[in-house]
Amino acid sequence: VFLDNKDDPKEIREQLARLVRRARKNGEAVGIGHLRERTVAVLEAEIPKLQKQGIEFVGVSELARVPKP
Repeated sequence: VFLDNKDDPKEIREQLARLVRRARKNGEAVGIGHLRERTVAVLEAEIPKLQKQGIEFVGVSELARVPKP
């Protein structure tokens, strides 16, 4: 889920909520964003709340799967 196609905090929060819904449905999801002031501010505010709800944030490399031979 692209978090910040629009550099608007409301839109970023909506995309983050979409990411969380997808993660809950599928067991995992990948969020992509830019190192922008508004994106960082939203994530700094929202991540602790989401972690309290049991959402775990990991690097994308932890989700990568190597096919079995």
